[in-house]
Amino acid sequence: MKYIVVFVIFFFPLKVYSQTSKIWGKVVDSKDNSSIENVSIYIRDSNQGTFSNEEGNFIFTFDGDFTSIIFQIIGYKPVEILISEVSDNMTIRMDQDPYFLQEVLIEADSSLQIMQNAFSRIKQNYPNKQHLLKAYYRESVLRDDNYVRFLDAAIGINDFSYRSDPLRRKIEVYNLRKSKNFVEESLMRKIFALFLTDENDFLISLNFRDILRRYHREPSYFRGINKDLLSFFDFKVDSIFKNGMEPVAKISFSAPTGMFSTNGFFLVNLTDYAVISIEMTRVPTDLLTKDLFLKKALSNYSIVEYRKVNDRYYLSRFFSQGTENLAAIDSDSKSGIQVLKMELWVNEVFDNKRFFEKIKNKNKLEWKAELRDLDIPYDSAFWKSYNFIPDSLEYQKMVRDLEKLNSNN
Repeated sequence: MKYIVVFVIFFFPLKVYSQTSKIWGKVVDSKDNSSIENVSIYIRDSNQGTFSNEEGNFIFTFDGDFTSIIFQIIGYKPVEILISEVSDNMTIRMDQDPYFLQEVLIEADSSLQIMQNAFSRIKQNYPNKQHLLKAYYRESVLRDDNYVRFLDAAIGINDFSYRSDPLRRKIEVYNLRKSKNFVEESLMRKIFALFLTDENDFLISLNFRDILRRYHREPSYFRGINKDLLSFFDFKVDSIFKNGMEPVAKISFSAPTGMFSTNGFFLVNLTDYAVISIEMTRVPTDLLTKDLFLKKALSNYSIVEYRKVNDRYYLSRFFSQGTENLAAIDSDSKSGIQVLKMELWVNEVFDNKRFFEKIKNKNKLEWKAELRDLDIPYDSAFWKSYNFIPDSLEYQKMVRDLEKLNSNN
C-alpha cells in the first residue's frame, strides 16, 4: 500500500509594525475652488491629525497601519479617503453642507434643555485622567495693518482631568521660532503686569476660554458673575444639521447687555450631548462708547473646538483675538490698535502615561514666563518634519513686515 504523505504548511500572519507615511496637498471648495482653512485632517480611529492652513495646504506625517483619512469641517460634508487611494500633492474637494432646520417644531425651552444636558455630561464626555496634547502654536501682533511681532512653537500640553485645577497644566516647548523685534510695552501695561498679574497671556487665555472646564469646577463663576452660567445666558436653537452622520444643534447665546455685550454659539452633538465648538464675541455697548473705532479696539473674539478621540472629547483647536495694548490706541488719529492673535492646532492626543515625555526644566513654560522669553535654538530640521505648514500669504506678509521693521530700526 502506498502512503500519501500530506504536508500541511501553516501560514502565520506577520505582525505589522508601525511605519511612517507622509502625504501633502490642498483642500478646496468643490464649487469655486477657493481654499478652505482649518480643516481637521485625521486618521479614522486614531489620535493623529493635522489642519489645513490659510491657503488650504496641509502636510501629514503619520505612523501605523490604518484604513482611511478623514477631512472634516463644520459647513462641509466630510470626505473620507482610503489609505490605498492616497497620493502625493492631493487636491481634496469638499461640498458645502449648509445648516438645515429640522422639519419639526422646536420648543421654546428646548435650547436650555439641550445645554443642561450638555453641561451635565461634561464628566462623561471630556478627559477624566491625565493626557498629553502635542500641538502647533502661533502668536502674532498686528499694529494697524502691519505685523510687529510673531512667533510659532511646537509644544506639548500635559493636562489633567476636567475635575482638576487647570493651573496644573504643564507646557513643554519642543522648538520655537520668533521675530527679533517686539513691541515696546507702555509703562502702564508694565505696571499692570507687575501688580495685577504674573501669568503669561497664552495660558491665561487658554484657561479663560475653557468654559466647559470652568463650569464643571465652579458653575457660579463666569466673568466674575455670581450666577449659574445657564441662567445668565439667553439660549436659542438656530438650527439642527448633520455633521457627518451625527445630528448637531447650533445654539446661539447672548448675555444681558451692560458695558459689554457677549454673544456667540455652541455646537452640541445631540447623540451624546458633547459640546464640539464654542464661538464667542465680546463687544462694548453704547453705554461704554459710541465710537466705532473704539468699539473695534475693545472687542475680542474666540473659538474653541473639540474632537473625539477614543471615547472622550479633547481640545482640538483654539483661537483668540483681542487688543494687546490699550494705552497705544490714539482715538484722534484712529490708529495704534495692536491686535494680539493666539492660535493653537492639536496634532496628537495621548491618554496613556507611557507616552508622556518628562517635562524638561529648560524647556518648560512656567506661568510667570512668556514664550518670547524662552531661549531655545531654532532647529530647521525639526520643522521640516512637523505636521503643519505655517507658510502662506499671510505668513509671508508677517516676514516682510518684520524685515521692514528691522531695517527701519
